[in-house]
Amino acid sequence: MTLVAPGAGTPTGNVTVSDGSASCTAAVAAQTCNLTSTTPGTKTITGTYAGDGNVNGSSATPASHLVNVMITGRVQQFVSGGSNTDMSGVTVSLSGSTTATVTTDSNGRFTFTQLAGGGSFVVAPAAGGFTFDPLSRSYSNVNTNVMNANFVGYDAAAGVRDLRVISQYLIPGDDVIIPLNLEARGNEYSMDFSLGYSANPLKVAEVECGADAPGCSITSDASNFEKLGISVTFATPLTPGDREVVKVRFRSHGNINVGNTLLTFGDEPMVRVSFDGDGNPLETTYTDGAVIYARGMESDVSGRYSGDGGLLANDIVAIRQFVVRNLVPHPLYNEFQRADSAPAVTKGDGMLDATDIVQARRFISGLDPSVAPGGPYRPILQVLSPQRGVANDRTVSIGEATAYGSREVAVPITMNGNGDEVAASFTLEFDPSKLTDPRVELADGIDAVLTSDSTKPGRVTVLIDSASQLTFAKSERQLVNIRFTVGGGSRVDAVAISFGNDPTPSVVSDANGRKLDAGFIDGSVTLSGSGASDVAISGRVQTPDGRGLRNAQVVLTDANGKSRTVTTGSFGNYRFEGLAVGGHYTLMVVSRRYTFEPRTLPKGGDRSNIDLIARN
Repeated sequence: MTLVAPGAGTPTGNVTVSDGSASCTAAVAAQTCNLTSTTPGTKTITGTYAGDGNVNGSSATPASHLVNVMITGRVQQFVSGGSNTDMSGVTVSLSGSTTATVTTDSNGRFTFTQLAGGGSFVVAPAAGGFTFDPLSRSYSNVNTNVMNANFVGYDAAAGVRDLRVISQYLIPGDDVIIPLNLEARGNEYSMDFSLGYSANPLKVAEVECGADAPGCSITSDASNFEKLGISVTFATPLTPGDREVVKVRFRSHGNINVGNTLLTFGDEPMVRVSFDGDGNPLETTYTDGAVIYARGMESDVSGRYSGDGGLLANDIVAIRQFVVRNLVPHPLYNEFQRADSAPAVTKGDGMLDATDIVQARRFISGLDPSVAPGGPYRPILQVLSPQRGVANDRTVSIGEATAYGSREVAVPITMNGNGDEVAASFTLEFDPSKLTDPRVELADGIDAVLTSDSTKPGRVTVLIDSASQLTFAKSERQLVNIRFTVGGGSRVDAVAISFGNDPTPSVVSDANGRKLDAGFIDGSVTLSGSGASDVAISGRVQTPDGRGLRNAQVVLTDANGKSRTVTTGSFGNYRFEGLAVGGHYTLMVVSRRYTFEPRTLPKGGDRSNIDLIARN
């Protein structure tokens, strides 16, 4: 703007600059005026000077100016249980009224500038190995800057959110309610999907809001044969986590011979799609489920997966494998329910352990009549550790052992019982960096079946079951040996070996399939790098006329008063392993028919042929 003076003097007063909707005013002496346009588009900029007593008012020649908008945002990577981290190098694409591509900076930020006002745009990020939430953001008739086009990246293999059918079990003829659970992120607003089912056993009764989506709005369409469409809009944002969002009630037919029916997600009559509150699409995966019918008999599990209609020895074999987790019950059948049969009065307790083996034996032998399946359909989470210490004088103990150098060590597991124990199951836990390659073997003289799994690092599962008693009243008896390979090195603190309940509960059973109170006492292996070897003591227990004596108990006591007990085998043989070099030991034999003198052994290395002969 040029000021025209009528004569002498300096112009004073104010100048106003306007784009037609926004303006700014400043004194002539300031020389500048900052104008911020509040709407996009082509603007005509004008300047007006009102004049003063010495200078006439005037207006500048109008100038044309284009005002653009920008879209900016931030991309972060999801961190479970922590703060999300910025993602650099993510490609962000813009489509719509303008096409462009940018890459996020070290702070995860991106910006699209010089965008024509009033345009419509779609913003979508992309990076290898990631999927983003939301998948894209759409903006229509953009007349102001967009400052929060934010995205969160998730590991593509893990997914963002999953809607899954929670399989349910039922007796034919009953109604069944199927929960649909969503792994929610908290930004879900609506979801559409369809469920396929079999009309032979099932008929849709009603669809309602889930427990975690109160007040939701639901539209359902069951007009298509064996297809149910569901549209749900949430009244309030979901709390992040596993949330029950919809429940579907089915009525079932009473045909006991009908098979399980799958519930599968599909796109007819309603296409699968999820949106946030702004209408942006959300990445969602879908996990099918099933309605599973209770069938068969308790303990009938052979001939996977529905049983074979009989109760035979092969059922015991299969249940043994379930107990130690060499086999896992199939979730689409009531296999767990049938395997978990003890206690009999409740048809199971949600755990697979030694008592279930004993109860299966009772069914098969005819001690108990066969019954229809019942009880829990799936495992009940165990949160308690095995009972520690002494309980009614019945204990299962992990022995102490010392390993010298880089070699093998045998750790005994013993039971101090009351004479009514016929089975035991337990999990052993240890440090797999110090103890490796566990091998489980029955102790001499134990007439039982051993089932175990030692394939998982740091864990061994063990089941011992017998048709007769495992111990004698008020006596200690070795059940198994666990052999480990150990590393050498300098002497270190003892490596703990402890009892656990996961996956195999630590349980002792009587002949009726009932749990017996028992304490579980942990043990340890002491590692030494001295280069010496641990030793063994072995021999034979004999009658006065030289015959081998089976089922005799041999008790070894060290100089500190600690005792270990083994039971002789068929020919009277016994063996103790993992003993310290140079130890001082006393041997004693416990027998119902014969009397033996204690025998004290001199210090030394391996000692074999230490025969113990009964007195005449």
